[in-house]
Amino acid sequence: MAERQPTAQDIRELVAFLPRLYGETAAPSAQWPETEEDEDGVLIIHPPKYSEAVQSFMETIVNRGWMGSYDPTEVTNMLADEAAVGKAKLPEIRRMLTAVVRGERFCDGWWANVIESGQVRQLLERLAEIEQGSVDDPRK
Repeated sequence: MAERQPTAQDIRELVAFLPRLYGETAAPSAQWPETEEDEDGVLIIHPPKYSEAVQSFMETIVNRGWMGSYDPTEVTNMLADEAAVGKAKLPEIRRMLTAVVRGERFCDGWWANVIESGQVRQLLERLAEIEQGSVDDPRK
């Protein structure tokens, strides 16, 4: 069975997160709870608490057909390369968005990092270009 491909509406839904994640009134992406020690003196570091906008963004990626297979090394390199993101087509964007979502599973604070570093902004801006039709045949 073929993977569901993102639709024009799916692209619009993600692009709509630009002002929610990066606008003047955007809340910080994460709050880090205080660390504490247990009775044996072991340091307890709690995972970050993400804003509603971040949680909703990640849920939208998961629930609207953006998730797919990916090579973690390949997409991490792509995310770090502004030129690669700037010319990415939908299959590459899907792989990068999959890595964005899944990264938190392996590293607490990953979502905050990729949002605050601007990597998610670049992906959303690229999707906005695709949505506006300013690129040729972005689906391939």
